[in-house]
Amino acid sequence: MKKAMILIITVCAAVTAAATVTAASEAKRSDGLRRELRSSFYESLSEAEESLLAVSENADAASAAVSDGFFAVSLNKLSSSAARASAALRALPSGDGAVDRVSGRLAAAGDYAAVLLKNAASGRAPSKTDRENLAAIASASESLGEAFSSLKADAEACRLDLSELSCFEKSEGKRLSEAVSALADCASLFPRLEYDGAFSDAKKPLPSYAAASESPLEESEITFAAASFLGLETLSDGEPYGELGRLRIFRDGDRAAVFTDGGKLYSYISEPRYGDAKISASEAVKIAEDFVKKQGFSDIFASEVKTEDGAALVTLHAVRGGLYCRPDEMTVRVSLSDGEISSFFASSYHANRKDRSPDFAKTEADAMETLKDLDVVSLRRAVALSEGGLEYACYEARVRPAGDGYERIIVLDASDLSERSVRVLSDASATVF
Repeated sequence: MKKAMILIITVCAAVTAAATVTAASEAKRSDGLRRELRSSFYESLSEAEESLLAVSENADAASAAVSDGFFAVSLNKLSSSAARASAALRALPSGDGAVDRVSGRLAAAGDYAAVLLKNAASGRAPSKTDRENLAAIASASESLGEAFSSLKADAEACRLDLSELSCFEKSEGKRLSEAVSALADCASLFPRLEYDGAFSDAKKPLPSYAAASESPLEESEITFAAASFLGLETLSDGEPYGELGRLRIFRDGDRAAVFTDGGKLYSYISEPRYGDAKISASEAVKIAEDFVKKQGFSDIFASEVKTEDGAALVTLHAVRGGLYCRPDEMTVRVSLSDGEISSFFASSYHANRKDRSPDFAKTEADAMETLKDLDVVSLRRAVALSEGGLEYACYEARVRPAGDGYERIIVLDASDLSERSVRVLSDASATVF
């Protein structure tokens, strides 16, 4: 009897110890996730600051260039750094379109540089107005870069309330979205660019990523949708929700879901799951497609899947009328250990979704003729984005292995069939084409 009692006590102690270790492990993973998200946020601020200062430096160099070669090099760097800066700004939270206004000016500056570069290649020298515009872009970008330096310093010194980001606790100070919105004043510092060429659409303002929904819902309806999504009987079972412009934020423990004012899911993130893979990448694609369709995105189809860190990252795009709309993008991360969704992001989809009638000056037959020396598996009509964030019509061709054994995706501009990009599909990446 005594031995049996000792055995029971030993087993109970082992179970208790195992539970303690499991709880500690879960807490450690949760803390690790928060640290990674915080680190990513500060890296985004640094990227915005550095790329803006690079825009200023390269625009200033181009405006003062005395040789055609130096002018071309500076313009090329300006176009690239402007695209980086525009993308970095759009990653920041702002519900009133403030970031989009500044990002749009930077995208226009990058495409303006691309037009000047094209003109220079044809032997056309920059005009006095061009040099003045470049100098103005340099000055405005420098001011914006300094503003981001101050924003970064305030964030690092805990002078901002960053609780709108799920990885931070609420604190004293100005709200992050308010601080970011204040940067919109810098948009007025950029010159009004007037120019002709293939990139003239850059003058059009970019849409707000949190644009109003066509059919806004009552707050109670959005709350009900969020509670249902998170598996809660009522929202009171979770944490209070917040607002970010036209977006509504809901939290439940380590899970955070963001909905538009039309009740559509905007983003979702939860504690990542780890363990041995029990499902394949193709099964993860099916899970991702079923997930987005359940959220009401009926026109979305999977295009790519990558496996990394025990998860499958599935990229999906809208397809309307046979047109593959790459700007309307969303991503779903699926755990390969249990098939659970650990993250979902659809900001690009909500920002870019619209009716399109792109001009395909060249036909599919013309595209196939251009690719006649290659073994083309399939060809599709698509709309893609330039580095400056502008849409263009194109043909995306999947071709069979080259000398290295990897298939490739070749993108041809539909206006002149020039090669826009070539992407190799490695063993870690597959494309649903």
